[in-house]
Amino acid sequence: ITVTNVSSPAGQAVTLYWNAQTNLYYQVQTAASFTNSPVVWTNISPLILGPSNSYTETNAPQTQRYYRVAVPFAWP
Repeated sequence: ITVTNVSSPAGQAVTLYWNAQTNLYYQVQTAASFTNSPVVWTNISPLILGPSNSYTETNAPQTQRYYRVAVPFAWP
């Protein structure tokens, strides 16, 4: 998965876009820092079924955080 674009169109909103495949589920996660071991990732989106490929966090905090898009599981 590659995050292809990140935008912040309105103050506290952050939108992530990624390359998605049809019939795979995706989930956006955040971490406050990389100093903890292991890094603690928190799900912030519902499961998103591809080919949809974006998620907007409408109330993003003003503090620094890290984002990733994960595939929590794939159907065989």
